[in-house]
Parts: sequence; structure tokens; C-alpha cells
Amino acid sequence: MSGPTLIELRRSNARALGLVVAVVAAAWFAGQTGHWLRQWNWFAVMATSAMFVLAPLALAGGAMLGRRDGRTRADELIGSTGRPRWQRVTPGIAALTVATTVAYLLVLSVAAVVVAVNGSYLGVAGLVSMLVDLVVLAGAVWVGIGVGRAWPAPMVPPALAVIGLVVQLAGDTIIGPDGSATPLAALSMLVQPPGADWETASGAAVLSRLALGLGLLAGGGLLTVGASRPVRAGGLVAVAAGVAVTMAVSPATASSPTNRIDAAAQRLVCTDGGPQVCVTAVHAYLLPSVVPQARAALTKLAKLPDAPTRVVEWHPDTVGTGDDLDYLGDTPTTEPGTVFFRLDLADQDVDTDVEASILNGAGTTANGCRLQHPDALWAAGAWLAGGDTLDVKDFVFGLKLFPDDYRPVLSTLRQAPATEQLRRVTALRNAANACRTTDLTAILTGKSAA
Repeated sequence: MSGPTLIELRRSNARALGLVVAVVAAAWFAGQTGHWLRQWNWFAVMATSAMFVLAPLALAGGAMLGRRDGRTRADELIGSTGRPRWQRVTPGIAALTVATTVAYLLVLSVAAVVVAVNGSYLGVAGLVSMLVDLVVLAGAVWVGIGVGRAWPAPMVPPALAVIGLVVQLAGDTIIGPDGSATPLAALSMLVQPPGADWETASGAAVLSRLALGLGLLAGGGLLTVGASRPVRAGGLVAVAAGVAVTMAVSPATASSPTNRIDAAAQRLVCTDGGPQVCVTAVHAYLLPSVVPQARAALTKLAKLPDAPTRVVEWHPDTVGTGDDLDYLGDTPTTEPGTVFFRLDLADQDVDTDVEASILNGAGTTANGCRLQHPDALWAAGAWLAGGDTLDVKDFVFGLKLFPDDYRPVLSTLRQAPATEQLRRVTALRNAANACRTTDLTAILTGKSAA
């Protein structure tokens, strides 16, 4: 780092701004709930959302440095020297940019280590998204410097911070007449969480933020370096162009998806010994808790003929909308010898009812079929479990019942001879795995032999 830049690091507000960014970023991550401590893609979302407060801070910090030169008439001094203007202003810009981005990178690095230690997956997709956020942060610094130099009024720094927050809040709260988002939504850095742990920001979402960051960098550079009004006006045009491209490309206002499937996060990680249990790479850290439950379920499913010998975590090839029906239809998605299960970590760090959720429906509730008669599915699971209830705490594709809803079906099933009970549960499993779901309760109660 050159001498003038080091001098600016000492005499400007660079170190103070870097410290503020680091403290605010650390507080932001510490205050977040959810699974970002173990989930890389959730961590990337939290990092982008941190720009909601960090970008306005960068605008205000940059304006404070810009005001220093404007207030002390440094422009006149720069104009009286033989050196180009950009050489005179570069050290200050570099000092503030380096201090801000390095401070945020340090916080990101510590948080990434936390994710690596507690989780099991680190992906390139999330890393690219966070690098783009750094461009936005640096761009906000540059725009702040340029505006502060052009208008060195005392209220400029807080005004820029307030404007940065208000624009983002407006994007999140203002909706169109038809209930859809307005173009302002593209300017908000508060990112919606992914629908699943293996989803990451789409290319359009990342590109829109990159356009905003580059527009801020270009506009801030022209506002800072430009000595004439036309050049500074060009800086404002560059910022406006970046904003326009962001609005046009952003999934918040365009038809492109907000998220996409991260194939690397969905890669299966399996146990070496048998029976084989597989989970997605993003959930590999859960294997120690999943394996005993999954193998216990296989042992109980072995009561049925042609029982599965392998357990695999369910994972789709499409992005979800929050509606479980997205993944259910009339075409089964089964594999010979394999039973699928769905992990649900919405309210807990470890899924404690994997065994029960696999037994539900005799292993059919994650087969892609639009299953009806959940009372029969739960009764079949309770029969396999050998108890009077099925202790499933999670929603499995929306299937959630109270015990009394399926106990009459279970009682009727158990009144039949043992061989008949086995035949009925097997028939229910076969029908459900073929998406024949209209008479599941009748099959289990003996009213239908199908």
C-alpha cells in the first residue's frame, strides 16, 4: 500500500468507518435466527441482507470523507497542482474502500469458519453472491465520497444514510395496484430466504446486484474525480443507469426466478456400510442423527414383502414456491429398493422424527404422489411402529393429523388376522406408490381388496 494511502488511513475516517462496519456486520449475523450457522446458502442470504444497513453506512462514511475535501477547499489546492486530479483523490478513496471492504471481509471470514465447523457444505454459488455484495458496498463508499465533495453540507452524510434506508424500505413495503412488487423492490437488499437449504440466488438476482454495484462505482468515481459539472452530471447518469439495469434484471420485478437449485448442495453423501443411508451434501452434518433412525425404520419396513433396503433424503429438481403441492402429482418418483424421506428443520437443529416420518404411509409419503386419506397413511405407520400413535412432529408434505383421526382406522386394521393385516398394509403401500390414492382407507379397513 502506497505512502499517501497509508497517510489517509491514519488521518481520514477510514479506520473509524471500518470499525463501525465490522461491529454492525457482526451484530447483524449474531442477531439472525435460523440455520445460517450450519447452512452455507442461508449464510449467503444473511450476508446479502446485511447490505440493508451496511450500504447506507458506507454512503454516510464516504460523504464524511468527501465533505472534508469540500469543506477545506481541497479542490482549489488540487487544481493548483500539476498532478492529475485522480492521483490526488485516489489515496482517500482507496483508504476508505480498503478499510470498509476488509472489515466486512474479516467478519465474513469468521462467519464462514463458523459455518464450515458446524455445517458440511461450502459452495461457490454463495461465495460469488457475497463477492458481488462487496462491489455494492464499495460502490456506496464511492458515491458517498462524490456526493460529499460536491455538496459538503453537514446534513449530507445522515441524509444519504436515511435515503438509502428509505428507498429500501419503500421497495419492501410499497406494492402495485394488483398486489405485485413495484420496481423499487429491486433496490432492497433484504433478500427473501431460500425455499430449501439447497437453493441459492439465481443468476438474475446476482446480476442485478452486480449492475447496481457497478453503477455506484462508476457514478461515484465520476462524481469524485470530475472537476466540471458535466462530468459530475455524468456520474449521476451512471448511478441512474445502474439502478435502471437493476430494476430491469432483478427477479423482484422481472419474470426470472429469485432462486435456483444448487446442484452441489444436493449431491448425495452416503454411509459406507449398509443399509445405505444418503442425505444431501448440505445436510451431511446430520448423518450421525439420521442414520440410526433411518435404519430403525428399514428394520420395521422389513415386515412387508419387497421392503426397501436403502434410505435417501428427498430432494427436488425444481425451485419451490412454498407450496408443498409443487412437488406432488399423479406420477410417482420411486426407485427400486429405495425409500425417500424429507428432512424438516424448521423449528429445530436436528430432525428427531425421521423414523416416524419414513414409517408414515409405509414409506410412501415422499414418493411424489398427491396422497389422499392421511388417516390411512398414519395408521399404516403406527401399525409398523407397533404402537398406538405415530410420533411425527413435522409436516411431511402438509400431512399433519391429531392421533384421534387415525386411531379408528388402526383399531379396525388390528381386528383382522395377522396375515390379513400384513396384506392390507402391503396393498396400501403398493397403491400409494402407484399414485392410486382414492381408496387407501378402504384398503386398510378391508372394504376394498385392491
